[in-house]
Amino acid sequence: MSQTQPGQVPPFPGAQPPPAAKPKKPWFKKWWVWVLAVLVLVGIGNALGGGGGDKAAAPSQSVSTPAPAGSSDAAAPAASEAPAEPAQEPAKERLTLEDGWEIDRSNPFAIFITGYVANNSDRPVDTYVQITFDALDKEGANVGTCIANTNTIDAQGKWKFKAMCTGEAEEIETVRFKDITGF
Repeated sequence: MSQTQPGQVPPFPGAQPPPAAKPKKPWFKKWWVWVLAVLVLVGIGNALGGGGGDKAAAPSQSVSTPAPAGSSDAAAPAASEAPAEPAQEPAKERLTLEDGWEIDRSNPFAIFITGYVANNSDRPVDTYVQITFDALDKEGANVGTCIANTNTIDAQGKWKFKAMCTGEAEEIETVRFKDITGF
C-alpha cells in the first residue's frame, strides 16, 4: 500500500488519471502567420521589382543640340528631308485609376479610399493587382499608406476598390495617388 502525506487524498481504486492537455501549436504553424508572410513577401517583391510591371513606357524623344553660331560645321537642313511623322497618341496604360475616387471618413478609427481601377486591355489580370496612395498630414508630410489589392480584373473590366489607410485617422488631411501595379 502506498504511503500518503498529510493533506494528500489517496487515489480511488480504478480512478483514471486526468487527460493530458492538448499541446499548443507553435506560433509559426498558425495560419495567420503564413498569410502575413505571403503579404510581406509580395510587398517586398513589388518594392524591389519597381512595381511597374504594366506601366506604359513613355515615348522616347531624341533631343539634338544645335551647333554653335558661326561654326563651319553647322549644316543647313536638306530640302529633301521627309516631313515629320504625325504625332501618335500615347498608348493608354493597362491599369488606370478612374476619376471620381474619394476619401471615406465615415469610420472614426480608419480612413478609406474608394474608387474604380479599369483594365484597359483585352487580357484579364489574373495574378495580383495593388493600388497605393500616400496619406498626408496638413503640412504635406507622409504619415501613412493606403493600400488595396485583388487577384483578378476581367479584360476591359473594372475593380471597385476600398483602400485602408495606415496611420492615425485624425492626422490624415488628404491623400495622393501613388501607384497601380498588376501582373
